[in-house]
Amino acid sequence: LDLAEIPTTMESDFCGKTLAESGFREHGIIIVGIRQANGKFLIPPSGTTVIQPGDNLFALGDQRAVGHLTSTTHPL
Repeated sequence: LDLAEIPTTMESDFCGKTLAESGFREHGIIIVGIRQANGKFLIPPSGTTVIQPGDNLFALGDQRAVGHLTSTTHPL
């Protein structure tokens, strides 16, 4: 398993979606925490949490899936 911090931008496919809508789980990735742009930490975040530009997602999952997520703005 890998743990990575993933920054989000307006161009991120999952920006504006809830964690439940994002599709992370379907790709074997669990978001264990979010550091919001205002500095607030959500640990653990709710499935209804909306991913905003400037949030940093703490992603836990299979090395390949997490690696793909960290290498592109539009991972899923």
